[in-house]
Amino acid sequence: MNFIPFKGGVTATGGKLLWVNENSVAAGFSMWSKEYKEYMLVLLLNNNRQIRIREDDAPAALEELGLGEYSDSWILNLEADLS
Repeated sequence: MNFIPFKGGVTATGGKLLWVNENSVAAGFSMWSKEYKEYMLVLLLNNNRQIRIREDDAPAALEELGLGEYSDSWILNLEADLS
């Protein structure tokens, strides 16, 4: 297994995200968190669990996953993304 370490982020249960197996990630998307009043990057795992990463930590998390090209544009922009 190939684990990717993280420096920040929170899980769905509010704990610190230490690492993730990149082969376990089924999808990634952004969502607004009413609780934190900011966008969160959500990694949907193959077992239907979610890892939620806070906005400040999301670009670094994407870099660690090898998805650096999305680190500046991971938040859904309705005008740009859906037009």
